[in-house]
Amino acid sequence: MAVLADYSKAFDTVAYETVLKKMHSIGFSKDYLRWLISYLTGRQQFVQIDDNVLDYVNISFGVPQGSILGPVLFNIYVNDLSDNLDSIKSYQYADDTTIYIHEKPANLKARVEKLQKALDTCSLASWSSSCNLSLNTKKTKVVLFSTKQLSRMH
Repeated sequence: MAVLADYSKAFDTVAYETVLKKMHSIGFSKDYLRWLISYLTGRQQFVQIDDNVLDYVNISFGVPQGSILGPVLFNIYVNDLSDNLDSIKSYQYADDTTIYIHEKPANLKARVEKLQKALDTCSLASWSSSCNLSLNTKKTKVVLFSTKQLSRMH
C-alpha cells in the first residue's frame, strides 16, 4: 500500500534559511553555503499585466525552477520526512513523495490503520506544514498493489 503525496507549488515554498540550516547540519562546507547564499539571494520578480508593470520585489522563498540545483535543494529541504513517519518508509524525488508499507494480506488491516495514524498524527500534514508545504489532498492518492490472487482477500 502506498500514499502518493502531491504538494502544490512545492519548489516555490522552499525557505532559504531552512534549507541552508539543514545543509549546514549535514556537513556542507561554509564555502559552499556562502556560494549557495549568493546564488539564492538577490533574486527579484515582478508582475506585468498588459502594459502595467508592478515594482520588483525580493524573493526569499523558492528555488530557481528549471535549474539543476532546484530538485537537489528541494530533496535536501524535505529529507527529514522519514524521521517523522515512525517506521513507515518513504521515497522522495523533487516534489514527488511516496509513503509505503509492505505487508502480508493477513496483517493488512493493522497496517492500513498504522499508515492512517501516521498520516493523521505525523505526521504528514504537520510535517508538511512545518516545512511550509501545502499538501494537495485532491491529488494525493492511496494505492493498494496486489496480485490477482490476493486481491480477493482485501
